[in-house]
Amino acid sequence: MAAMENDSTNYMTLNCHVQASGTLLNLSQFIYRIEQGPMALKLDSMELSAHDTTGEQITLDLQISGLALLQPTTPMKR
Repeated sequence: MAAMENDSTNYMTLNCHVQASGTLLNLSQFIYRIEQGPMALKLDSMELSAHDTTGEQITLDLQISGLALLQPTTPMKR
């Protein structure tokens, strides 16, 4: 789920809720790719839950926010 918030005239904030499941290795690689990506993202919260007795199947619950810079609506004068 994603929601855009207009925080000012210069930028908007994109808030996302992400749920994923897999092994600890897969989920840690997923988080690493989010952090190393080209977008300015902030990991607001994270929760890991095991769904079996050995901890092989894990669910990841993330709250992520990012910035979207807005272009000026009026043309610049030269």
